[in-house]
Amino acid sequence: VQISGGKLLYCVDIYDYEFVDSYIQGEVSRCDFFGCNVFGSDTMDCNFYQSTDIISSKVKTSYVSDSCKLRDCYVYGKGILKGSMDGGIFREGIYDKNKARFSKETEKIDYIEI
Repeated sequence: VQISGGKLLYCVDIYDYEFVDSYIQGEVSRCDFFGCNVFGSDTMDCNFYQSTDIISSKVKTSYVSDSCKLRDCYVYGKGILKGSMDGGIFREGIYDKNKARFSKETEKIDYIEI
């Protein structure tokens, strides 16, 4: 199922959706995001593409492309980060040493560079 231009607040148990140019807040799993704003959410096994902004969210075992930005997020699990991260905690995961960018305020704990 694809949702384009949606504004979903306080989602619970959303999975296997594709969001395009949407605003999402809540709990989502196994979703793809293209050009979205994700705020105050718990995400798991998701893919973020095309300049998606993820703000004040928990990001577990997800892929974040190089055009995406995370702000004040908690990243954990076996995901891959290629985008930029401003503040927050990179608890565990893999990041692309040639593409991923971290602000000096970001705390990196347990990671693998590829």
